Amino acid sequence: MNGFELWKAMGDIDERFLELAEKRPQAARLHGIRRVLTFAAVLILMLALGGTAYAVRLFNSLDGDDLSFRSHYEGRGIVTIEIENRADVELRLQEQLELRRWSTGELVPRRSDKIRFSGTRIPPHGRGTMTIDLSDAYDMAALERPLPPGDWYYFVLTNNWFQFGQDWHCSVSFSAG
Repeated sequence: MNGFELWKAMGDIDERFLELAEKRPQAARLHGIRRVLTFAAVLILMLALGGTAYAVRLFNSLDGDDLSFRSHYEGRGIVTIEIENRADVELRLQEQLELRRWSTGELVPRRSDKIRFSGTRIPPHGRGTMTIDLSDAYDMAALERPLPPGDWYYFVLTNNWFQFGQDWHCSVSFSAG
């Protein structure tokens, strides 16, 4: 073997050694990535199953047939709503609402978000009265003006942030008496 062949053979050995040396850290790195991906997949699966279990409680069987609403305007921005809950679960209305006009379906503009609520929880198979004070949020003089025949205002009430179909309508007249 001459010097050139020896040098070439040494080069081949170096390349082979470097190739094997590079594969080991790369395999360890791939193993670490595989572990992270497996952990992420298990975590996502657990969150999905947990979310499904929680959804049963969050999206209960309440629908329009389970509830009855009747509003009465007391004057000075105060509205009471008599609620009958015929469902097997407690009704927990959120302290937010939308006020809309029937003929257009558009939101009635607010002056502020200061709406006060009381009586937002109604027990299963029970009745209750929810009181809403709109006096700081809306121009009550404008709401108390008569509407054309066949038009009225209505509340959209929710227990799920106005999402997921858990919203109810309740008509309201702002003529006192």
